[in-house]
Amino acid sequence: MRPHPSSPSEPAESAAANLTGLLLNERWEVLGRLPASEDRTDSVFSVGYVVRDRDGHLAFCKAMDFTSAMGPEVDNPEEELKRLADAYIFERDLVRLCGDRRMSRVVRCLDDGRVRVPELVSFLVFEKADVDGRDVVDEIDLTDCLTAPRLGHACAAALAQLHGCNIAHQNTKAATPLAWQPPGTLKFTGNPRQPPRAPPLTLDTPLPQPTT
Repeated sequence: MRPHPSSPSEPAESAAANLTGLLLNERWEVLGRLPASEDRTDSVFSVGYVVRDRDGHLAFCKAMDFTSAMGPEVDNPEEELKRLADAYIFERDLVRLCGDRRMSRVVRCLDDGRVRVPELVSFLVFEKADVDGRDVVDEIDLTDCLTAPRLGHACAAALAQLHGCNIAHQNTKAATPLAWQPPGTLKFTGNPRQPPRAPPLTLDTPLPQPTT
C-alpha cells in the first residue's frame, strides 16, 4: 500500500485509492488506476482500476469509496454511510440479476467482493470495453449512415432486456453504451434502477393513451 501524504495540508487518500498491486479474490491482479480521462465510473464514490486475471484477460474494477460519508461537511455521517452502502449493495445485486438472466446487451459483472488494505474496500469487476459511446460518436464520419443507427439499436436492445426484468434506466447518455473491437460489439452500462411494485415493461407493451 502506498503511504499516505505526510503533509497535513494534503488530504489523505482513501483505502479505495490504494489497491494497485493487490490480488483480488485470488484471481484479479490490480495493474493500476485508470487515468481520469478513462475512468468511466462517473462517480466521486468509486475509483476505477485495470485488473488482469490469471489467463491475461483485462477487466475493469470499480472500488467503492465510502470515506466521503465521514467528511467534515456531512451533517449525518451514519445516514450518509448507509446510503452509500445501500447503493453499492443494490448495484451488486442488480448486476448479478442481469448476469443470471443472461442479458447479452448489458455489460457483465465478472466478480465482486471485499479486500482489506487495511480498511475493507468493496469492489465490482466488469468486462473492460475499448471505448464508450462518446468515442464512437467522435469517430463517425458525416457520410456514415450505419454507425449511429447501430449505436441507437444497441441501446434500444439493452433497454428492452432491462425493461423485460422490470428494471428502468435513468441515465441513458452518450457515455452509457460501450464498444469493443472488432467493430460491431456494443453493450450497455450506467445507472439502472428497479422501481418497487412497477409492472414489467417490454417494447411490446402498449403505451398509455392520453386522456381527453
